[in-house]
Amino acid sequence: MTDLLYWCALLISTFFMGFSIKYIDAAYDERAFDRKNALATSVVSALLMGYWIAVDPIAAIFLLAICISVAITKKIDNPAFVLGILVVFLVPALIVETITIIWLPLAALVIAGVIDEEGNDVVSRIPWKPLRAFFHYRSSMEVMMAVLTLIGFFEWPYFFAFVIFDIGYQMVTYYVDKKTGAVSPL
Repeated sequence: MTDLLYWCALLISTFFMGFSIKYIDAAYDERAFDRKNALATSVVSALLMGYWIAVDPIAAIFLLAICISVAITKKIDNPAFVLGILVVFLVPALIVETITIIWLPLAALVIAGVIDEEGNDVVSRIPWKPLRAFFHYRSSMEVMMAVLTLIGFFEWPYFFAFVIFDIGYQMVTYYVDKKTGAVSPL
């Protein structure tokens, strides 16, 4: 029962984190939501992310990869994201003395995350529709998570937690696109 509760908590948390990141982004970039709510959401989401980084070294790999890849691609571009990233790194520093990091999957996921961010920036200029869809939905990290899971770096619940993160993110994207009348590049 404890394992089931643990996995449920991780899945709910990752859904909320993915949902929150896009909510914050949409509040600042498209003005689709109230920025004060986005700022509050960033703190709650960052507390959750920091907690999971501190207590679960496997979840920490993909959560840190998300943080690092958006930092590398300069997507930490509003006050809510700046506050959030500070909280994400402060929480583990306050909870644990050390964090164990498995560097190979972290590096692979960071590279995939950078590819996702860069590909999404140019998605409308990609002529081949399947590749356009791949980058529109930022699928590089999902593919890399699947590969890393298949070769044994992750257990399947972590893969599903990452997919749930993306589902939360994409749900807000879909809502905002409908709300703002944005045209899909697909």
